[in-house]
Amino acid sequence: MAAVSTGGVIFSFIGFRHVVDMAGEVRNPKVAIPAALVLSIILCAAIYVGLQIAFIGALDPEMLKNGWANLNFSGQGPLDGVILSVGIVWFLSVLNIGSVIGPFGNGLVSTGSNARIALALSQNGFLPKRLQILSSFGVPLWALALNFLIGILFLLTVPFTTVIALNGAAIVVSFAVGPIAVVCLRRLMPDHPRSIRIPFVKVVAITAFAVATLIVYWSGWDTVWRLGIALIVGFVLLLARFHNRLDEMDVTEALWLVPYFGGIGLISLLGQFGEGALKQIPFGWDILLCVLFSVVIFGLAVRSSLSIKKFQTYIAEEEVLDPKKPVIGF
Repeated sequence: MAAVSTGGVIFSFIGFRHVVDMAGEVRNPKVAIPAALVLSIILCAAIYVGLQIAFIGALDPEMLKNGWANLNFSGQGPLDGVILSVGIVWFLSVLNIGSVIGPFGNGLVSTGSNARIALALSQNGFLPKRLQILSSFGVPLWALALNFLIGILFLLTVPFTTVIALNGAAIVVSFAVGPIAVVCLRRLMPDHPRSIRIPFVKVVAITAFAVATLIVYWSGWDTVWRLGIALIVGFVLLLARFHNRLDEMDVTEALWLVPYFGGIGLISLLGQFGEGALKQIPFGWDILLCVLFSVVIFGLAVRSSLSIKKFQTYIAEEEVLDPKKPVIGF
């Protein structure tokens, strides 16, 4: 249950990620991207808090006489059960239609977003150049085909609830890199103009990194070990592609990932969440251990970042900085 519920919560709030993925398509990124990031979180939170208030308010006190853990809707979902309890039976049809149509919007956005990610990975040399081919409409068709095949493979071989939990945990792991990047960029580019400046950036970054680590831990051991296998497979494929060009991968700067992934896996195995977890670390202490572990790894990752000289060399070679397009903010 932990993996399913955590995956559902993550899926509810990850819409902001697509804003970043599609940032290259935005005409006025200085205004549009910050607005989209903030509004996506606020609107999603408002909708879900409103649903919780309506749900709790509509419950008959008799339904809670045995406690929240024994709340039962006779096979119906929570919202269906509440609607039936208040007698608005006709609204079930509206709710069911929405539950079918709603995911198509997410699927449409994710399709375009994931294709752009594959395109960017191809441009960086991690995937074959064929994925950079665009159609007459500017769509990366080969990247779309690759994502389609991977999606079909997962749907045919892995239970859907497991896919949700695994995908959620994998996305959060990718989010964990963001707070580290923010602090490192502040050090490497202290005077670069930015439209937004985050106050107390180190405190915010460490907190975000710890929260990301906790979410992965809460997804449960049965999800974490599958995520570990996926990461190992990806690492092997990466080494196979760059076996003659390891100097281009900045391996030294990325070594902090080894104790990070290993530590998450060990804590998850000994922790309280997920099928197969050994439950050796008492609840509460496992949370504290995750937070302390996150602080140590965060410090190690920041200390392992690119040197200023190496960073400036990369900037000069790739011509990343464009004075007409200032960095959004860090």
